[in-house]
Amino acid sequence: MGILSGVVDDRKTNVPADFDSPAGTTMEKYEAEKAIRSLSTTWFRTLTDREMDHPSFRSFKDWLRQHGYGHNLDFHSAGGADHDVEVWFNEELRHRWRW
Repeated sequence: MGILSGVVDDRKTNVPADFDSPAGTTMEKYEAEKAIRSLSTTWFRTLTDREMDHPSFRSFKDWLRQHGYGHNLDFHSAGGADHDVEVWFNEELRHRWRW
């Protein structure tokens, strides 16, 4: 038995995310990840050419809240939800940035 036996993989990427969960409910981490990855690319397409050069994580979070997707920032995570969201945002947009 390995040292990781019994560890639950919380990524579950095959489970569809509900991007419009009712306010006041906490999303599961795997739901939030799927939503954030999709919404980050949707948000990126709304930017000007200049903004695309350096996508702002803070602006992305503001956009989520303004468009009714702020609940995707509320999930339980050992490392902190804000950290996880920023990692997913960066991973998703990395290849789209203009260097």
